[in-house]
This record gives sequence, structure tokens and C-alpha cells, in this order.
Amino acid sequence: MSRRFVRILANTVIAVAIVFGGVQVAKKLIASKEAPKHKESPNLGLLVETETAEIADHQLIVRGNGTVMASRTVDIHAQVPGEVVWVNDAVVLGGRVKEGDELFRLERRDYELALIERKTAVEQAQAQLALEQGHKEVAEQEWEIFEQSASDLLGPEVLSNRNLATREPQILSALKTIEAAKSRVSRAKLDLTRTNVRAPLNAVIQSEGVELGQLVSTQSVAVTLVGSDVYWVAVSVPIDRLDWIEVPGLGGSKGSSARVLLEVGEREASWSGEVIRLLPEVDPAGRMARLLVEVKNPLEGDFPLLIGSYVTVEIGSKQRMRAVEIARNFVHGGDKVYLYGEDGTLEIRKVEAGWRRDETLLITKGLLGGEAVITSRIGSPIPDMKLRLAGDKPSAAAQEASTPPPKPKGESGSTALPEVSTSTKRPAPALDGVATPQEEAASSQDLAATSAAESGVPTADPSEPADSQPPEGSEVLQ
Repeated sequence: MSRRFVRILANTVIAVAIVFGGVQVAKKLIASKEAPKHKESPNLGLLVETETAEIADHQLIVRGNGTVMASRTVDIHAQVPGEVVWVNDAVVLGGRVKEGDELFRLERRDYELALIERKTAVEQAQAQLALEQGHKEVAEQEWEIFEQSASDLLGPEVLSNRNLATREPQILSALKTIEAAKSRVSRAKLDLTRTNVRAPLNAVIQSEGVELGQLVSTQSVAVTLVGSDVYWVAVSVPIDRLDWIEVPGLGGSKGSSARVLLEVGEREASWSGEVIRLLPEVDPAGRMARLLVEVKNPLEGDFPLLIGSYVTVEIGSKQRMRAVEIARNFVHGGDKVYLYGEDGTLEIRKVEAGWRRDETLLITKGLLGGEAVITSRIGSPIPDMKLRLAGDKPSAAAQEASTPPPKPKGESGSTALPEVSTSTKRPAPALDGVATPQEEAASSQDLAATSAAESGVPTADPSEPADSQPPEGSEVLQ
């Protein structure tokens, strides 16, 4: 076996031994190092928001729906027949007129002539009365003469006819004729004034049927008016809500105040009203009670209240309810609320709502003033589960448990293994395959190291002191 072959074999064995030794050393270092202690994250509790329950007196609002109707509707007839000679410009559908405004006018000439005739008749009756009074004076004088000359010859029956002799009945008839003639004059004047047809109230024109030149009679409807001072709303409400409403004639002299609401595009118009009576029949559709609400000045404001509109009516109750008002979405399952307990845990409590509104409930049982009602959503609520409020600071123990341990000086976040050198400094080979004395010595040393590695006996590095210590200030893992 040549020296060259021995040298190559020795180098191969040495390299394998070094790699094997490095792996073993790395295993021992990893096995001797203690694993970092695992600390569980503290339970700081679910973050929630709350609002304080406040007990107060709340006015109850009874809500209902109804239809607007006219309180007064009047059909205007001409009281005398005639030809229409003038029509008010406001007499159109939807036109508004005031009380006393002239609606249309009839031809007056016929009624003016009739008035003249009636006055003439009065004058004739007065003339007839004067004539009868003259006859009366003559008759009285004649009766006196007759009575003086023939009183002894005539009996008492003849003397009792003095009134007939002195024309008293004729005088009385003339007076009555004058009275009748004067009454006909008054009637003619009245007919003349009735040629001007006027509005009997503040109103809106609902329908009209008069035109210039039209002949109207007393039987035809010329104009239909709807009173504009007051409208009515027939509101349907549950029968069990009547105990909370003041109705005139049912235990109260004045009705409850009301508020009529109508959606107009993107805004809501409102009018003030008052309950005036309870209607005698129930709503046939829902079997609910019907109240009549009076709305004054319905056409005033930014938007007029229109007849036939379907509106919402809010009626104020006659008494107040002492309760806690909370939003509907804070009540779970219909009758449970989540409370933030004094110890920072969840409390699930059953409550009772005395009144239900559109977006809130009035809680009369189950809540105390000052309690914290949870307004946040809790996915899986469990009684006594840990909670915390926004802005609360964790306890000192929780802060210590959640703080990571300090790192050793010069150490990064990961654990690094000591670097193992895999190169060995050897003398350069001799030329022409002849080993030098230095090469032979190195080969002997490599063989010794290989034998020691195979036997498991560690060898000391002569370049490093045997009692080396870790650098000062570094943390030693136990």
C-alpha cells in the first residue's frame, strides 16, 4: 500500500469523524438546554360597553292610524231661481273662500221690479186705511145724532151695534192689509238679497256646478263646501288602551291631546289635535275602538292636511309610568337583559316591559336605577363570564403575566447553536507523492484524533484554555 493511498484514507476518516463529532456535540447542547417556560395569557375579560339604567316618569303615547275627514260639508243651493251673471274666481275645485264671501250672483232685475210692486201695494193699503178712517168719523157723528133722537124708541140690542155703525171692522181690515203688504215688501227685499249667494263658513270648494248664463233652480246643488276651520280624524286604537286616554263623557271633561303625523316625501308634517268623542262602532277590520280627533286650522302651516289622507296619530296618556327606558335591541329573547355585575362578570336577568314603543321598551320590573345595562353584542353569553369595560386598566398581576420575560444581553429572539468548525489546518502535500516529516506528523495526529472520536472520549482543543467561562453579563439558562 503506497503512502499516497494511506494519506487519502486518513483524510477521509478524519473528515467523517469531525462531522460525526459535531453532530453529537450539537445534540448534547440542545438536550442540555432547558425549554422556555410557557406562561398562559391572562383572561382579561370580554370588552363591552354599557349604559346606566335611569328610572324616570314617562308619558305614555298611544299610537293609532286613521283617515282624515271633513267636520262640516255644505251643499249650496240657490234660494231663488235665476240666471247666473257673475261667478267668483275662487269657485273652482280646491279654491278657498272665507265666511261671507260672495260665490255667484243672479240676475236682479226681476226681483227689483217685484220689490217696487210690493211697495206700491203698501201705499195702496195705507190709502185705503185713510179712506176708511174718514168714513169712520162720519159714521160716528151720525151715530151720535141718531142716538140722541131715538134713544127712547130703540132697544138696547140696537144700541149695541155701535161698532158696526162706526165702521170699526173696515178699519181693522185696512190695517191688516197694510201689514200684509209690508211683509210682502220684506219678502221682495229678501229675494233680492238672495240673488247674491255667499259662503256660510270658511271653506274649501269640493265641487261646483255654476257657469255664466246658466239658469239655476232652488233644487240643484250649485257648490259643495267643506269647512276648513276644523277637520276630524277617525283613529283606530286597541280597546285595552282606552283606559289610558281621556275621552269627554267617559270620566273626563276634556279629551287627551293628540298629534297627527303625515309623511310628506322625506319629511314629516304634524298638526295638533284633541280627542273629542268615542265613536259608537268598532273598526270592522281590526275590531278596534275608534276615536274622533279634532284638528283645528288643518290648512295652516307648511303643508295642508288633506281630506282622505291616511295618517298616524299619537295620543298622550292621562297618567305617567315610572320605568326604565331602554332600546329594544338591548332586550334579548323578549324578556332578558345583560348586566355588568359589580365584580366585572355577566349577569343575565329577566325583566318585564310595562309599555312597548317603536324603538324602546319601558321596563317596570327587573331593573334598578344605576345598574349597568350592556349595550354590546355578546355572541355566546354565559352567566358569570369575565367582562371588562372600555378604558379599564388591567390589574398588576394581569400586566405582569402578559409581559414577556426580558431577553439576555446580546441575544436575539431565536436560540442560536454554537458554531462548530469543520475545517482542519493541514500541511501542504509534498511534491511527487513523497511525504514530508511535517505531513507524517500531521497524519499521526489525525489518526489519534479519529480513534479518540470513535471511542467517545472528547479531546481538548490546545488553542483554548480548559477553564473558559461565559462572557460577563450574559444570562445562563438553567
